[in-house]
Amino acid sequence: NLSPYQTTALISIAPKSTANVANGPRFVQVSIKPDATYKAMNPSTDRVFILDQMLTHDLWQTRYFPTSSEAWSTFANRDSGNTGVKNLARYAFGLNASNPVVTNGLPRYEFISNHLSVTFRRPLTVTDLDYVVQVSDDLINWSSLVNDVEPFTLPTTSSNDVESVSFRSKAPVTGTPKQFMRVVLEPR
Repeated sequence: NLSPYQTTALISIAPKSTANVANGPRFVQVSIKPDATYKAMNPSTDRVFILDQMLTHDLWQTRYFPTSSEAWSTFANRDSGNTGVKNLARYAFGLNASNPVVTNGLPRYEFISNHLSVTFRRPLTVTDLDYVVQVSDDLINWSSLVNDVEPFTLPTTSSNDVESVSFRSKAPVTGTPKQFMRVVLEPR
């Protein structure tokens, strides 16, 4: 409950000691109920996520490959176990570290409603990477500008699947002779 003219309130959220977040994040959703005595702004709903641990690439490397003493710049470009997936992709897209399944988070490109699109997992626990989606017509000039790429929600995506994100080219495929798309991982 807010007092007259009060615009903020602190809400404390304490996970139960029995909470299990090892298999993915949990969330608490907070909503402002509509009432004629005040104006709720849009959006009036938000979520607070409860995670197992915030990760950096160094913590991830230590957790899953404790015998590796290589610098991240070298280790990230290796394919530990010769699985066909580099360590950087395993970390960035939340794949199983030792047995990555490429269908469980790596970028998946497809045509949806006449637009080139990509869907991938962006784990909430990864704190040191930015995911930049870019498009190109010639493989030389790449753009991530809002005029060229936009986030969108797949009709089949569950609202509880908060780590799966989708982006699409704003240019329709029929109006462009060639289109390419990529996800660039940039250190923060």
